[in-house]
Amino acid sequence: MTNIHRFIALTTLCSSLLVACGEQQPPVEKAAESAQAHAEAAASEAKNAAAEAVAAAKAAATAAELKAAETAEAAKAAVDQP
Repeated sequence: MTNIHRFIALTTLCSSLLVACGEQQPPVEKAAESAQAHAEAAASEAKNAAAEAVAAAKAAATAAELKAAETAEAAKAAVDQP
């Protein structure tokens, strides 16, 4: 066994012992937690963007209703004139 093989075996053994003792999380578990955190952040941003879009749509609808009412009043006034 060469020195590099001994080093790899010793490193693997130490890593396994640390994981077994709960001192270190396995890389896959760390990656999963990181991915979950990113997904939660993206979901929160999407929810906020959707709320902003709904608010903007409501504001646009209100503005359109006001403009329609003004136009209707102007048309009625034009018809009522002799």
